[in-house]
Amino acid sequence: MTNTQFRTVGAWAQVRGVDEGKIVRSLESLHSRGLIRQTTPPLSKTEAAFLEAHSGVVDDPDALFEAQLATAIAETEQIESALTAKEVGELVNISPSRVNHRLADGDLYALSSAGRGTARKFPIWQFVGGKPIPHLGAVLKALPARFHPLEVEGFLANAIIDELTDGRPIVARDWLTSGGDPKPVIDIAEALDHGL
Repeated sequence: MTNTQFRTVGAWAQVRGVDEGKIVRSLESLHSRGLIRQTTPPLSKTEAAFLEAHSGVVDDPDALFEAQLATAIAETEQIESALTAKEVGELVNISPSRVNHRLADGDLYALSSAGRGTARKFPIWQFVGGKPIPHLGAVLKALPARFHPLEVEGFLANAIIDELTDGRPIVARDWLTSGGDPKPVIDIAEALDHGL
């Protein structure tokens, strides 16, 4: 774990300019999933030695917690920035009913509902310049169904298309929004289901 001069989340958040509430909500999310406990049972010395010798992985509960916290913060940010069907309709100039039809057709992506009576929310990353990413539905169909919403977002933001634009590789989202053929993106997405 990284050494720090800060002893409280509030002190850290104030100096770093981070919303303390977002950190607390992320911690609550981890706690509700049982990922934060008063004490985590450590591996025995024998178990830790076996793990390190046979997997190359070192037992590091602090690193695990840091990774879990980073994921929880990213999830919180994705949820809090997501749009309702009404907001999507206003953004793309269609009715909320048409938004839901596009979702049903697979052309838009929504997070799972937080429960009965809670509207589904649409991650903001799928809209560029007030429009949905072109061919998003075909790409979503090609991605493994098991993908977490952060993995879907990460794929579009990080998958490199081999085609070059101005001598530089381009990520999937930018390729699609610039009018690129969706086939290379779909091919990469389909390969993920076979390669993992």
